[in-house]
Amino acid sequence: LLINAINPDVEVEARYPGLGLAYLASSVRARLPEAGIQFQIADRNILKKIREYQPSLVGISSVSQNFSLAVRYSDFCAERGIPVIMGGIHASALPECLPNSAVAGCMHEGEATFVELIMGFLNDRLDPAFLAEVPGISFRKNGVLTINAGRPPIDPLDQLPMPARDLLNIAPHTYMFTSRGCPYRCTFCASSRFWDHLRFFSAEYVVSEIELLVRDYEVSMISFFDDLFVADRNRLEEIMRLLDKKHLLGKVRFTCSCRANMVDREMALLLSKMGVVSVGMGLESGDDETLHFLKGQSISTDISTQAINILKNAKIAVNGSFVIG
Repeated sequence: LLINAINPDVEVEARYPGLGLAYLASSVRARLPEAGIQFQIADRNILKKIREYQPSLVGISSVSQNFSLAVRYSDFCAERGIPVIMGGIHASALPECLPNSAVAGCMHEGEATFVELIMGFLNDRLDPAFLAEVPGISFRKNGVLTINAGRPPIDPLDQLPMPARDLLNIAPHTYMFTSRGCPYRCTFCASSRFWDHLRFFSAEYVVSEIELLVRDYEVSMISFFDDLFVADRNRLEEIMRLLDKKHLLGKVRFTCSCRANMVDREMALLLSKMGVVSVGMGLESGDDETLHFLKGQSISTDISTQAINILKNAKIAVNGSFVIG
C-alpha cells in the first residue's frame, strides 16, 4: 500500500492523484515482474484502508505540513507488524524526523531506492545489516539514526517507466512531469534542493506519454508540473513538432509554469501554438528588493509586468504565486 499523506479537506492537495507514488509502482513492476506484487495507492480514509487491505508493506510520502499524519499512519502500521518505508520532501530534507515506527526513509529520488528496498523485503532482509548497504536511505538501529550516502540521480530519465496510472483515478484534466529539477535556486524553494540538477525526459518520451493520456484516458487538459517546463526551448520546439506529426495539436490543451525573465514574444507564440492556455509564474513580490532576495538579480517587477503582457497578448491566461510576509 502506497500512501500519499495529504489533508483531503484541502482542495489544492486533493485535486490530483499522487503521481510520484505511481512512478514507484511502475518501477517495481518493471524491475521485478516475476514478484507479482499487488499495489494500491491511497490518500484518504487511510486507517480504514490499512485495516481492509491488510498490506504486507506500506510506503508513505509526505510534505512538511502533513508529516504528523504520516507519523500517525506509520505508528498505526507498526502496531500491526507492518513494515513502513517513508519518503518525500520532508523525509529527505530532515531525515532526523524519521519515526521509530518506520523501517527506513527514502531520501530524494526514490524509484531505484524503493526497488532495492522491495528486493530486501522479498528476501526477508529489512534488517540493519542490509539497510546499511542501501544508498539513499536513513534508518534507525536501536533508536540511533544512520544516514547513508546518497544515490546518484537517474540519468537519462527516459529509462524510467511511465507512472502506473492504472492505480489512480485519472480525470479529463490531469498532470504529468516532463523534467526534474530547475536551473534556478530561489531562496525559498525546496525543489532545487530535492533534485540535485535539471534533467529532462526526451521530447519523444513526453509526446508518447501525452498520446497515452489522450488515447487511454480521454484526457483533454494536461498541466505540466515541471518547475520550469520552458527551460529548454529546443526541446519545446521538438515537442510541438512531434505533437503535430502525431495529429495531437488541438486535441488537448496544456498549462505550464514559466519564469518571467524567460518570456519573450517567440516563446509566447510557441506556447500558444502548442495549445498552452494558461501559464503560472512565481511572481512572489511587488517589491524589487524583496524579489532580488528571493529570486536573484534576473527578476524585477518590470520584467514580471512585461512577461504578463506578452503572454496575455498571445491569448494565454496568467496566474501568479506570491510569498506573503
